[in-house]
Amino acid sequence: MTKKARLRRPLPPITKTPRVPASAGDRSRLKPRWSLVDMDLEGPLGWERATAEDLKKILERLRRLETMSWAEIERQKSSHLWDSCDDLCRDATRRLVDLGLDDQDPYQLQVEGKARVWGFRDGQVFRVLWWDPDHTVFPVPKRNT
Repeated sequence: MTKKARLRRPLPPITKTPRVPASAGDRSRLKPRWSLVDMDLEGPLGWERATAEDLKKILERLRRLETMSWAEIERQKSSHLWDSCDDLCRDATRRLVDLGLDDQDPYQLQVEGKARVWGFRDGQVFRVLWWDPDHTVFPVPKRNT
C-alpha cells in the first residue's frame, strides 16, 4: 500500500462527547473556597476585634460550609448577596471606599445568631473582608418597634 492509499481512508466517526468542567457551567454546584486577600485587619470593622473564641466559631462554620455547594448554602438562607453598598451602615460604606472596594457587591455569611462574616463572592471563591459579630454592617430594625 502506498502513502496515498493510506491517506484516502475515511476517519472513524467521533463518538465521544467532551466534558465541560463544572467551573465553566453552573457555578452554584461548586463548593466554596476562601481567600484572605481582601481581609480588612484595621478600621471599625477590622478582624483585630475577633477573639480566640470568635475565630474558633468562624473556622468551624467555614469548615462546615466547605462540605456544601453554593446552591445548598444559599438555600439555608444563611447567606445573602447585596446588590448595593448603599444599604450598608455608614462605617461600612466609608471603609469600602477607603479600601477601593466600593465597586464590589458585598456578600454575608451567617456564623451564628447575629454574627456574620462579610466579603465578596467571586465564582467559587469567597473573599473574606470583615468580621461582624453584632450584625452592625447591615443593621436590621427590630420588629414591632
